Amino acid sequence: MLTLGASVLSFSLVGRPAVRGGVPRMAAGDTALIIQNKGGGHGEIGYHLALQLVKEKGMEVTVLHEGPNQGKPPHNAYGDLDAAGVKVIWCDDLKDSAACLGELGGASFGAVVDNWSKSPEDIAPYADAATAWGVAHYAYVSSAGMYTPAKGEFGAITETCAVKSSGQRQARTSLPRPCLAPASPLSPVHTVC
Repeated sequence: MLTLGASVLSFSLVGRPAVRGGVPRMAAGDTALIIQNKGGGHGEIGYHLALQLVKEKGMEVTVLHEGPNQGKPPHNAYGDLDAAGVKVIWCDDLKDSAACLGELGGASFGAVVDNWSKSPEDIAPYADAATAWGVAHYAYVSSAGMYTPAKGEFGAITETCAVKSSGQRQARTSLPRPCLAPASPLSPVHTVC
């Protein structure tokens, strides 16, 4: 089980080899691709997830990252990713899925975390690639920005809040795999579909 602060993300890694030195050794297929947006709360999620998958699960992690390194958080800490062995591939525009997937050089992955897209159209090429790779796990992380709390309401954002027409709800319900929605960057991630 993987935790992000108070959040929990579970990856089933059936048939894992024995632990050596406190870090599980990788078995074939213990690879993860994180499709990462430019920053904000999602930037923090992707950064910490990559580090945790490498350090605690012994996985080989690649981050397919949109946009240039801006030198601001969390990008200014990406040296930690390099030191941990995370491969970061910078793409100009993740909507150009053919070019971005081409940057992977034919690699395939056992798990994919889509921490970027906001519409079914954006998700489709990456979900199709994941299906072709035979991934065991595909997780989609939507954003709290899809919700529109009642005017003047400053409480916690919940699933009962009105939803913008951003396509994120439709993107989440169109996926047959786990979908995660952080209610806010500081609150627990909860499974919503």
